[in-house]
Amino acid sequence: EWPIGVLGLGHIGQRVARALATLDYPVVGWSRSEHRIDGVCSFAGETGLGDFLGETRVLVNTLPLTDSTRDLIDYSLLSRLRPDAVVINVGRGEHLVDEDLCRAIDEGKVTRAVLDVFREEPLPSSHPFWQMPQVTITPHVSARTLREATIAQIAEKIVALEDGRPVSGVIAVSYTHLTLPTLEAAPRGKWVSGRSKSDVRFAVTTEAPAAIPSYKADAPSVSCAVLSLVLIA
Repeated sequence: EWPIGVLGLGHIGQRVARALATLDYPVVGWSRSEHRIDGVCSFAGETGLGDFLGETRVLVNTLPLTDSTRDLIDYSLLSRLRPDAVVINVGRGEHLVDEDLCRAIDEGKVTRAVLDVFREEPLPSSHPFWQMPQVTITPHVSARTLREATIAQIAEKIVALEDGRPVSGVIAVSYTHLTLPTLEAAPRGKWVSGRSKSDVRFAVTTEAPAAIPSYKADAPSVSCAVLSLVLIA
């Protein structure tokens, strides 16, 4: 009755899928590449997306935001879910085409949506979602930071960087995101401090083009939040 599909099987998606499977929900998962998860039927690639959607009534999005995933959850995708679908978005606001979700709800294809992330945050008071009783809005709180796990993760990344070992979760940052100091002024192979536009401190290395360590990939699981959202659907 409540087959759940986890869209995105990275660290967070896998933990969500496993947690739901242990509660005896039928769980399927989709990702760009193949994954094997106990108790979860996995689909991969463009060819597997249609079959994944056809098995899904509760869609839980945990995808990262990339050019290929932006606007992925549109009217076409929503229309391929099982009848009386539920949509839970704890990924990024840009994954979801807002007006397409409104249309799918108006037409009865989607009966409930729980949204924790939005294209603009906080969500403007004029946004249609506020007027839709089928939509539950939460203020980007689906995952809480676990202090011990986060500290351990940061420390491990620092040690790995100092040892010259690969670091997970590295993302590219354009020079325009840096104010002081500039990368050009930094000695090659040294670490310098910078600030992002959101005023969050980070370190950048001049060994690679503006590469910085990111700890979102191994961030605390959103499984508990997702479980509670699914259970009220």
